[in-house]
Amino acid sequence: MKTYGYIALLAAALSSIAQAAPAEKRQVAPIQVVYPNYIIPIKQNAPDTAFGPQFRGDIYYHSFAARNETRLLLGFDMPSNAATNCQLAFNLPPAGTPNAFPWSQSGNPTLWVYTLSRIVDVTDTWNKRPARVPEARVGTIILRSEQFPDASQSLIQGIIPCKKGQRLDLELAYRAQGGEGNVNWFEMSDPRTGITVEMFNYGA
Repeated sequence: MKTYGYIALLAAALSSIAQAAPAEKRQVAPIQVVYPNYIIPIKQNAPDTAFGPQFRGDIYYHSFAARNETRLLLGFDMPSNAATNCQLAFNLPPAGTPNAFPWSQSGNPTLWVYTLSRIVDVTDTWNKRPARVPEARVGTIILRSEQFPDASQSLIQGIIPCKKGQRLDLELAYRAQGGEGNVNWFEMSDPRTGITVEMFNYGA
């Protein structure tokens, strides 16, 4: 069963050298929002097919035995600016929002975030993909539907680097033990839809 409406999906991330900012400072607006340059699906049931960059994100998990998992490889060109902290964010607009594209989510609500050993390439496939470094996940995103409109109910966990002036490359996949799940969306800036990196300057 598909669920349509608003999902606020957040995975908090701090630069690897910074301490968590005081709660009151987290209310400031980001100094810059960065959209992915690359959204590349890799599919377990088409392990040698390079799907290349897409405008739509689609992540799916059924079971290991079914061999039909779909993950996303993401590449962000991070600007050089005054940011001290970065946060991965995921937003999907409410149903009926003008100019919004349809999206859907069902099943397992937990996504895992991994950093990668190299820059994402347009020829990457399931069998030729960058390794996870570290192998363990660095962040978690909990999908929240209209039943959970309070963003504080979204799980905020993990650390990713800002990598200012460099590429930030990530893998997004479903938590394997969470059961079947699917989410798909069309990445766009107005209305803001999909996965982004928010850059903050919390000061000293």
